[in-house]
Amino acid sequence: MRKKHVIIIAITLFLVLPMIYFWPAIKVLTGGNASYTERDEEYYQLLTDDIIKKCPRISENYEFAYATVDGPAIEVSSVTFHGSNDVQSIRNYLNSIGFTFNRAEDNGEYWISDKTKKNVFIWSTNNPKTTIIQVLDKME
Repeated sequence: MRKKHVIIIAITLFLVLPMIYFWPAIKVLTGGNASYTERDEEYYQLLTDDIIKKCPRISENYEFAYATVDGPAIEVSSVTFHGSNDVQSIRNYLNSIGFTFNRAEDNGEYWISDKTKKNVFIWSTNNPKTTIIQVLDKME
């Protein structure tokens, strides 16, 4: 009887402990979207695309966001800079990592690369000064 209890406890721990450990990731990935800052270390490391992580910080006031669009088909990782629309440093950064300008639309620009399936969209406005960089990852 004692051996049966030990086995039940071991199986329960084997199933429950991973759920507890991975709960933040499960919560975010099944929730579909999140807004966070760099101080939210779990979200930042798990959800922020490397292109966004290495992007020049053109303002001291910025925040990150993550969303899935149409279920798991597309992931969007973005950073929003408040108080700045210095898109030239963003363009220089994108050029340096192999992206090229593709087309302009409204207040934004699409950038593409032959090295990755990711696309980058830069959106900027003057009133209020805001710049958003989005990395669109088409998961296949």
